[in-house]
Amino acid sequence: MKDRASPSPRAASAPAAPPSLGAWAYDAILAGAVALLVMAVLIPSEAAISDGTFAPLAAAWCVLLVAWSLVVWLQREPLPRPTPTEWAGLALVAWHTLAAVVSLGSGNGRQTLSAAWLLIGYALAVFLLRRCLRSPAQVRGLVAALLWLATLAAALGLFQYFYSMPLRRAQYAADPERALAEAGISTEAGSPQRELFENRLQSVEPLGPFALTNSLAGFLAPWLIASVALLVAAWSRRPPLRTWIGWLAAALTIGTCLVLTKSRTAYLAALVGVALVALYGRPGSRTWRPGWRVLTAAGGAAVLLALLGVLLGGLDAKVLSEAPKSVLYRVQYWQATSALIARQPLFGCGPGNFQQAYTAYKLPEASESVADPHNFLLEMWATAGT
Repeated sequence: MKDRASPSPRAASAPAAPPSLGAWAYDAILAGAVALLVMAVLIPSEAAISDGTFAPLAAAWCVLLVAWSLVVWLQREPLPRPTPTEWAGLALVAWHTLAAVVSLGSGNGRQTLSAAWLLIGYALAVFLLRRCLRSPAQVRGLVAALLWLATLAAALGLFQYFYSMPLRRAQYAADPERALAEAGISTEAGSPQRELFENRLQSVEPLGPFALTNSLAGFLAPWLIASVALLVAAWSRRPPLRTWIGWLAAALTIGTCLVLTKSRTAYLAALVGVALVALYGRPGSRTWRPGWRVLTAAGGAAVLLALLGVLLGGLDAKVLSEAPKSVLYRVQYWQATSALIARQPLFGCGPGNFQQAYTAYKLPEASESVADPHNFLLEMWATAGT
């Protein structure tokens, strides 16, 4: 029998074909999308609705959508068929936008438009990432970039907790009038601005790149879960030592900063997420259950983080003892929000108008007029209707 002809050396050593123009274009759009995701973390999100700080990002997502559409048209590619999840998301965005248009005449028009564009930007981000992430390597690269962004945000929070915030308190104690003048705050004793500045100065919770510590905690909690998931996934793959060190450093940095935020909701979310990852996150086996080593390691890590928080002063009895009071406040928010929904069930009060509408339904015993009901489902229902 004649042997099968082997490829010639010239053919075997021929260089691979260069990437097509479409591949380069998709990579450029993906790079722009990743840049926008990073910018979204670095821009204070608390002012996204009141000041429209995310409006440029929403406009940039629209530009990327136009670029993607142009590439698809030039490449003569068939349009991808939306999935049921994407159809549901499109319906949500469409109804949210309709609610914004309906409420323009009755609410704060600027905040309504900011909230509408915020959700449109989120939807475009999900759509474009699903279309431009074309290989597992790109997905891993995106996860790694965002994980290290979360690690840097946590590192900034630790820097604030251990250095910059104590320094500011010391500077204020040494010369209050100068510190107030540099901050542009009224130096009059007993003024509301000065009292608010002093209260914030005495707060020890880190902020990171955000304006509120709860925003930092909400950002860190899912990435702590992701870092633990990477460690669990690597349990059987035995990656290089430097990879283990990197993931452990990320998990410890994020976990330590999360403990210092004193956000009980973030604690609970992180514990539930890590527990689910430990139980069901092992790749390649749907029936895998953790052995005593995994459970012991996970429990030990949680205990060590809690002890570290106690030693650093970020976790104390007050944080845990006030949990029932926090739940009571949320129940009050939810009761008032339910009354708002019952009054305006179709389109709600309009995106971005919750705080303005909430005051009419706030319970007499409620402590404050909140900007959101601390429940994303009720918030969507109250602002965009049924």
